[in-house]
Amino acid sequence: MAGPGGGLAQLLASSRSLIINHIDVPKVIPQLVERDIFTSYEIGDILTPLDRRQRAEVFVEILSRKGRSAFEELCFVLEAVQPRLLTTLLIKNAG
Repeated sequence: MAGPGGGLAQLLASSRSLIINHIDVPKVIPQLVERDIFTSYEIGDILTPLDRRQRAEVFVEILSRKGRSAFEELCFVLEAVQPRLLTTLLIKNAG
């Protein structure tokens, strides 16, 4: 039996490339900061790379350590700012 967050880890692992390739990090960060998901130190780590893909990789890596509630908050933010990405994530992981 998987431990707490085991399903989340599997979901992030299976969706990692989709998120990295499509998330608009600068667009989602402000709302996640408002929701206290990331610290200012983590934001610095996420925004340090100049390359969009590297930013997304750091974003996913930090998010994966945050747990289920952080992922749920990401979904709420995606619903507002990147609904197509959220829909794609849900469809991909529905089966």
